[in-house]
Amino acid sequence: MSPDTNSMHWTDARSSPMPIRRRRSSCTMPAIASPGSSIRWRAPLRGGTICSIVSRRRPHPRVAGVCRRPKDRRTYMRRLITAVLVMSALALMGGRASAQSAIAGVVKDATGGALPGVTVEAASPALIEKTRSAVTDGNGQYKIVDLRPGDYTVTFTLAGFSVITRAGIQLPSAFTATVNADLKIGSLEENITVSGVSPVVDVQNSVQQTVVSREVLDAVPTARNVFAVGAIIAGTTAARPDVGGTQGMQQNPLQVHGSQSRDTLYQVDGMSINSNYSDGAQVGVYYNDGMVQDISYQTNALPAEVSQGGIRINMIPREGSNAYHASLFATGASGRLQANNFDAGLAARGMTAPNHIDKIYDINPSFGGPIARDTLWFFGTYRRWGVHNFVANTFNPDRTQALDDNHITSSVLRLTWQPASKHKLAAYYDKNVKFRGHRRDTSSDYQFIEPQAAFRQTTPLGYTAQAKWTSTLSDRLMLETGLSVFFLHYKTGYEPGVTSSDIAKIDFIRSTLTNAVVYDYDSYATRRTLSSALTYVTGTHNVKVGVQFGTGPYRETYLMNGDQQWRYSNGVPNSVDRFNTPVDVRSNLHMDLGVYAQDQWTIRRATINGGVRVERFITSLENQTAGAGSFVGARDFAPVQDVPKWTNVVPRLGLAYNLFGNGKTALKASASQYMQNEGVGLSSLVNPMQLSRQRCAWVDADGDLAAQPGEVSACTGFSGGVNQLIDPNITRPYNWEFSAGVQQEVLPRFSLSAVYYRRNLRNLYGQTNTSVPSSGYSPVTITNPLTGSPLTVYNQSASTRGLVTLLVSNYDELDGQYDGLELKVDKRFANNATVFGGVTIGHKLGSIRNAVPSPGTLANDLNNPNVLVNSHGYVDNDSTYQLKVAGTYPMPGGVRFSGALQSNTGLPLQRVLTVTTALVPGLTQVTQAVDLVERGSVRLEHMNLLDLRFERALKLGRLELSPVADIYNVLNSNVSTSEVTAVGSSLGRPSAILDGRFMRLGAKLNF
Repeated sequence: MSPDTNSMHWTDARSSPMPIRRRRSSCTMPAIASPGSSIRWRAPLRGGTICSIVSRRRPHPRVAGVCRRPKDRRTYMRRLITAVLVMSALALMGGRASAQSAIAGVVKDATGGALPGVTVEAASPALIEKTRSAVTDGNGQYKIVDLRPGDYTVTFTLAGFSVITRAGIQLPSAFTATVNADLKIGSLEENITVSGVSPVVDVQNSVQQTVVSREVLDAVPTARNVFAVGAIIAGTTAARPDVGGTQGMQQNPLQVHGSQSRDTLYQVDGMSINSNYSDGAQVGVYYNDGMVQDISYQTNALPAEVSQGGIRINMIPREGSNAYHASLFATGASGRLQANNFDAGLAARGMTAPNHIDKIYDINPSFGGPIARDTLWFFGTYRRWGVHNFVANTFNPDRTQALDDNHITSSVLRLTWQPASKHKLAAYYDKNVKFRGHRRDTSSDYQFIEPQAAFRQTTPLGYTAQAKWTSTLSDRLMLETGLSVFFLHYKTGYEPGVTSSDIAKIDFIRSTLTNAVVYDYDSYATRRTLSSALTYVTGTHNVKVGVQFGTGPYRETYLMNGDQQWRYSNGVPNSVDRFNTPVDVRSNLHMDLGVYAQDQWTIRRATINGGVRVERFITSLENQTAGAGSFVGARDFAPVQDVPKWTNVVPRLGLAYNLFGNGKTALKASASQYMQNEGVGLSSLVNPMQLSRQRCAWVDADGDLAAQPGEVSACTGFSGGVNQLIDPNITRPYNWEFSAGVQQEVLPRFSLSAVYYRRNLRNLYGQTNTSVPSSGYSPVTITNPLTGSPLTVYNQSASTRGLVTLLVSNYDELDGQYDGLELKVDKRFANNATVFGGVTIGHKLGSIRNAVPSPGTLANDLNNPNVLVNSHGYVDNDSTYQLKVAGTYPMPGGVRFSGALQSNTGLPLQRVLTVTTALVPGLTQVTQAVDLVERGSVRLEHMNLLDLRFERALKLGRLELSPVADIYNVLNSNVSTSEVTAVGSSLGRPSAILDGRFMRLGAKLNF
């Protein structure tokens, strides 16, 4: 782009007719210029410079915004990064403590008067320094924070009074245990030991959470990953169920209480490991179960130290100690151990063969101990696990059933160094390598993919690495600083044997993809996150201030055979999608900054959890070049800054009230605002280098079922990239979450809670084609093939064919809302048995167009009235009724029995009609998708999934050997987990069902 070529003019794209309501704000966004466009500097505004852009390719309006000169930008970034680093260094801050647990309470004398000055000491083998202490304040209150999970003994000491020792306190992750004491007059030589039941009600934290300990992780039958374990937590939903790890080779993001999958926060040791790819929710690497001590799932009322508002999944790592310990987990299954759950009902719906397992295996040794006693320790674990599944309804050329073959390896080393009793440095590295021989990514156009048309997926290199320094300066002051690094080279390409002349073939009526996969793809994601915090604790306050700074580049490339895909309607040629490949996208997460302050303030029985968070988010596009393709010329795009640039102030407020003062009843309420999690996805929507397509009509004149140049016409024009703009007034999407409930200790070790949740999602962004307003469509009445009633669809005017200028903005019509009620139980038995779970009733309503628009597509153009037909319904992973129960119980003879039950309403489905000229003669669009019913009018079947485990521990000297037998899908359910939603001959045909009942055999070894 050159600032001194071509004449310039200014046109506001918002002048086009816009029936959809867009929100306004004072934020500014840059425009993106196409190749051959030019910029003229205009008067400065808000510290930037307004520019207007004119394309030499085709006259159409452009949205102007702030364009910063590169020199000013670099100076600004240097100053900001310097400020962040200086602030971190001066404060000696760090990421939040890995466990975030605490012990708190009130100390009184025999008359009930508050006792100040009492020394309270918490001792546990879980603490490297062995003990941590605090002193009660003038109200007799104390609080000991930043404790790792484990068993604790608390001692209360004050001259003139007998010493009180409270033993056997079990402290889980992210839990504040209330331990009160009444001291009697006596000498310090008198020591009274009290053994009582550990508290089960947290009367100070308003956050709702479930902590899954190492003991439960080892006992309950799951796929041994954070997604499968999280699926048994009350209120969570996922896109697909995982039967015994059969779905464990592809990550399965969770939602809870109306949250979005993109808002899930993944942490190791309290530090983020999210990627910067797309919406920022991707993890990309697969975590080694052997490295985890506990997993904490926090599901609402998250404090100001947390950015997004989905599930906070914090994996508390295992560490070495002064004794050597080793363990081994090994298990496996084959198809011979699986029952057949294919029946006549599935065959009648068009299923020809069910998905089932070929083999599953998991080998996970771990070893840790001292390098130098009391100073330096190590812990290492290696895991290799694999799943080979036969794919439903899919066959090889020799008619054998097609295989989805996968394996993953993870190698973890963690070092812990304690140069002094109150200082600790911990670091770890996790190398992750994945291979998936036949990955099948389904879409609304196709559910069935032949082996030759699958992706061949590899991760040549993926890793996470962390280092964190922890310092306890005094009984009241704690400091930490940490750096977390994520890297992933991810590749999906053509299968061996596919040649450059093999074009992908899509039949949207038969729901098939054949001949070749859609493209060859590489991505390189890097994210570095610095986390820092300072905590100051008194008896009544737990004040914390901190900063989190994330940054990193992102790159992805696309290559495509023939730069096109051929589309068929029940075997008849219909259309051709042409692409702008080759593509080489380079973007950058310049800044994901959060600065926060929060306090947990206890006033008698009430505890206020308040905080505020200031967030600044900036991404950019780098210099990008690509060679010529079949349908585009060579391209060279200059960098563009501030795509977007947002600053937001986010409040959090929670209240916990100890109703009767005995620590057994807590009333809790919260109101929390969260900004939507972001990666580089928004900038990709307006990236001129982004993968883009145009759809063309295809008349197969010679009948050879192969598209020739002379047979293709009436192209829609390329969408996305150079033709996609961001509204300069776009603001960051957010949601408000509200909750109110009660938690009650019903019996010792048994708590019951009831909580109402509400979540309002606002400011979601979508896109409109401003070159074709709603008035550019005319209504046409056809017959709804599902109901037989009249259905109105809309035909685009011929004069607007090929005109594309997509504007990304906030739209009121995309708002969503969740309402739900949840009852939870948590019972710990004296014999080490435990049970947890709950019932959740709720629904999430909104627009099915609330997903972020895909770059390079017109599918969700909100100016197209066809897109708005039946667009309101049940959204995301809505499951109206859920029952989750899991637990473990020791039986006679040394046998331990455990299990997990999930009983969920099926997820909502769509019924989509592809309108062609056969239905509407003279249709201007090549094809047009229309929803025939509201999403949720049809659902998948209700799912009941029961998994059981039996094991028996055998003592062999210092060795403990436990043979294990798991039975998954005990009921042998065969409900559909996905099916064809396109109206046609394959409608309702299951593309996957619950895997049939099977047994996994294995053993656990501990030394």
